[in-house]
Amino acid sequence: MGCFCSGREQMREGGESLQIYAAPGPTRDRHCTDPVCCVVFGLFSICLGSIMWLVADVGDLRRVDHGRDHYGNLCGLGNMSNRPVAFYPKLEQDFENDPTLRHRYGICARSCPEKGTLVDDYGLSPLQNQWLALQPSFPLFHRCVPYEQKPNQTGTLLCAFPACQPPNPSAEPSTPQQVCGLVRDGTNRFWLLEEPDTSIEDGW
Repeated sequence: MGCFCSGREQMREGGESLQIYAAPGPTRDRHCTDPVCCVVFGLFSICLGSIMWLVADVGDLRRVDHGRDHYGNLCGLGNMSNRPVAFYPKLEQDFENDPTLRHRYGICARSCPEKGTLVDDYGLSPLQNQWLALQPSFPLFHRCVPYEQKPNQTGTLLCAFPACQPPNPSAEPSTPQQVCGLVRDGTNRFWLLEEPDTSIEDGW
């Protein structure tokens, strides 16, 4: 087992001397090398803290994870506690009018509607009483986010609004609006405007 002796000479094999020095350690005249960076970092931290305090004091942090309706109500809170998600029925039009989407038309709903379903509007001045959900959507931060669904493979013309009204299971359809599409591809809410093609006939 070897030993370490600082500042002493030891001998290698063959008589050659070996000088071993102890670690010198830090110098006595140490000083801060980046005082300017410390000042800049301190000023940045103060500015960031001031901005966060101002946002929390003036704004409403609940708007980050809660959507709003066209009256300014936060969905899922207050008198909209039973309507937790915000549905945007005319999002494409809103984006054309305002690409920032700061003034989008929202409706608080109980859940994100399925494609082809009708969503009731409310209040004293709605743009219309009901809205048709043109795309499927999923909830994210109390907002219904639409997404593109796999397109229907049928070539038959279908009508989405008003929705299809199927007859009783034991009765035959008596009007075109009672002849619906297929459940498997979500066209069962639509009714046929022309003779069905083979894809719908096979589904029946």
